[in-house]
Amino acid sequence: MDTKGILLELRTKCGLSQEQLAQQVYVTRQAVFRWETGETAPNTGTLTLLSKLFDVSMITPLDLPRQLICQCCGMPLEVTTA
Repeated sequence: MDTKGILLELRTKCGLSQEQLAQQVYVTRQAVFRWETGETAPNTGTLTLLSKLFDVSMITPLDLPRQLICQCCGMPLEVTTA
């Protein structure tokens, strides 16, 4: 699912209108509308607020593939199947 679909699903699962969501993350209703139609995407600060509001990782609204990172050196890890 893409970003616009994820945000719409999260908002509707919480029973929020676009206006209510906008108020909770300090943007306009039009900004929420543009996210849900795919015209724009939330900025990093807003993603932080959305992730806290919906209790999800910041990666979830972006629909980014998750990449494993080495906890020692910070290098990306490649997952291989045997």
